Amino acid sequence: MGGDTVETEAGGSTLDGEKLMSLHSRHDLPIEGEIDAQARAELLLFSENAQSRARELICDYAGTLIRAAVAIKDRVKGDNVSAANVDEAWFTLNRQEGRGLIKLAGVVGGLLLGTGLSTLASMFQSGSFSRGGTIIAVFAGVAGAFLIALDLAQGLFFDWLKRKPPHSR
Repeated sequence: MGGDTVETEAGGSTLDGEKLMSLHSRHDLPIEGEIDAQARAELLLFSENAQSRARELICDYAGTLIRAAVAIKDRVKGDNVSAANVDEAWFTLNRQEGRGLIKLAGVVGGLLLGTGLSTLASMFQSGSFSRGGTIIAVFAGVAGAFLIALDLAQGLFFDWLKRKPPHSR
């Protein structure tokens, strides 16, 4: 089995032609046998075209997951793709969903915090404090810090939960 993989120019690895020929066709993938009973039952509600498209997208995602896991294995210079590589690939492929608004809150929070701190610094430097300016600067700083904390907490907590694929929870 010494000739299973071939090094690529980028330093990664790929299967050689002989190994590729021994792989089954995409119709032989045991995907339907691997999904839970409820999902199999719901698949029966799909039209033939929808079932075909679903299988196509599942196979496409599986291929993307496999390529991502191999890329992670290559990045860490591992000999084989480990379960940790697959989990990290799954996390990487799924981490973008539903975070747009929270990321925007973090950006706005950074702007507000920076505005509040720079305004307070200007007041200290010039020695002139106004009641309204101080209240606005402090409010902007506190609101900005809250939005940044919200973004960090959302990222740390939910990304930590999402690092484990659904079946390993």
